[in-house]
Amino acid sequence: MYTVLRQHWFWPGALLLLGTEWWVVRSGPVDRWLELAVLVDLMLLLPLAYYACYHPKGSRGGLRLAAWSMLGFWLAFLLIPAAERDLLRMLTPAGVVGELLFIVLEIGVFVAELMLLLGLYRLLFRQPDEQEAHRKLQQYDLPPGLAKLLWLEVRLWKGLLRRVQQLATWFRPR
Repeated sequence: MYTVLRQHWFWPGALLLLGTEWWVVRSGPVDRWLELAVLVDLMLLLPLAYYACYHPKGSRGGLRLAAWSMLGFWLAFLLIPAAERDLLRMLTPAGVVGELLFIVLEIGVFVAELMLLLGLYRLLFRQPDEQEAHRKLQQYDLPPGLAKLLWLEVRLWKGLLRRVQQLATWFRPR
C-alpha cells in the first residue's frame, strides 16, 4: 500500500485539496482574494502536481497540463457560489462566449487525446507479440497497468476483426 501511495501520491493530494477548497468556500463569504486562491490552487497547483507525479524529467505534458487547468477552472466555477464569482466573471466577460471558448478548448483537448490514443492503437495493431508492444509503449511513459489494458483491448479487437472476416468469407457467394 505504501509503495502505491508513493508512486500515485497525486490522487490523495488532489482529493485533500478539493475537500479543503470546498470546506473553505462553504464556511464563509468568498472575497476576491479567496477566489484568487481557489483559482490558483485548482488551475496551477493541481495541474503542476499531476505533472510532477506522472511525468519524468524530459517528457512533455503540455496537453495534459492544459486539460487539468481547464478542469481546475470548471471545478472553481462549480465550487464558488454564483453570487460571489467576481474574478470568474472577469475571466469570462462575455458569459456565453467565454463558456463557449472553454467548451471549444475542451473539445480540442479531447480530439488531441483521441488522436494520440488512435495512434497508440495503430502502433499496437502492428505488433505481433506482447513483449514487443510493451517495449514500444514504454516510449510513451504509460503506466504498466494501462499498457497491459491497452494490449488486452487490442487483442480483443484483433480477435473480433478476425471473426468478422471469417463470417464475411462464409457469407460470400461462390
